[in-house]
Amino acid sequence: MAEFDLERIQSTPVSQNENTLNNSESSDIFEFDVYGYRSNIGLYLHNVNGGDADLNLYYDSNNNGFLDSNDELVISSTNGGNSSETIDYAAPTTQGTYFAEVFLYSLNSGSSEISYDLDLSFIYSNEERGLGLIDETPVSLNRYSVSEASPTDVFEFSVDGTQNLNLSLHNISSGDDADLYLYEDTNNNGIFDNDDVQIQYSWNSGNSDDSISLQADSGTYFAQVRRYEYDSQGSVYYDLDISTTDNASNLLGTDVELGNIDDDLVLQGNVGDLKTTVTYEFSLGANEGVNLLLEGLSDDADIRVVRDNNNNGIVDSDEVLGISQNWNNANEVISGIEQAGNYFIQVYQYTGNTSYNLNVEHYSL
Repeated sequence: MAEFDLERIQSTPVSQNENTLNNSESSDIFEFDVYGYRSNIGLYLHNVNGGDADLNLYYDSNNNGFLDSNDELVISSTNGGNSSETIDYAAPTTQGTYFAEVFLYSLNSGSSEISYDLDLSFIYSNEERGLGLIDETPVSLNRYSVSEASPTDVFEFSVDGTQNLNLSLHNISSGDDADLYLYEDTNNNGIFDNDDVQIQYSWNSGNSDDSISLQADSGTYFAQVRRYEYDSQGSVYYDLDISTTDNASNLLGTDVELGNIDDDLVLQGNVGDLKTTVTYEFSLGANEGVNLLLEGLSDDADIRVVRDNNNNGIVDSDEVLGISQNWNNANEVISGIEQAGNYFIQVYQYTGNTSYNLNVEHYSL
């Protein structure tokens, strides 16, 4: 048995990577301390290879700093095979010393050891996390969670000047559902309360992405992530990105999933102050191509095609493959997207509010 003292853990996950277990050393113990009340302890055992490893959380009941038979087993996660294990523990009083135990359940045939990664974090329940001033560099909040005991997370941030505000809730855990809400600090007290006004929301079903993009004035805002009870089991894990931009969103939360395109499509939508960017995700197979025509505009909207080469959900400088930015309500055209792979089309407001027709012409090479 190997023992590790991690001292105090907080909201930024502590990652213990590339650990191993075997028949002679069949468990690892990670000791850590938490402070405060109404809090969540989050454990995530993943990248398990070579067999089945499980996860226990103990409380140091006798306060002696050692895991022994007198300590309380709080909760376990024992999924089969090399499946990941998650624990999201919430209780009225969680202050004290805890032990995370990773233990070997079984080895695969021919395997002499199990390797794994473990992440540990501690978050106050429904804590308002201050993110400061948001700008064009996205703030990325990865591997956060909401649970039945703590079903919402709230993130406070500010915007300087009138800009397009973008939020993308993505990588929602499989089989779960979380939704996204945006509030304005209407009474300017810096606290998320009943007086604050909900100004936008996104509640796509299942673990589909949720995104918000709108024109926002200077001020303080709250992004709220909610666990959707009827489509979720246990903890719901997610990533959230927030940014501001002058025109198109630099976040790739998918509004419409088109799948593999093998025929012509005509898509209709709207962009304006309350939805500045609409993002479509699609794929092309070998020897296929598409041309794009944006028409039917009553005001100025533009279009671009993005390929997310590093799969980070953010538009990096070298990932825009085509763009059309004609003046006023002139049509926009992008031709010759032909390489097999996954793509994003973004239709975005330049001025005013307008409906549009997006024609996707498919052809074979």
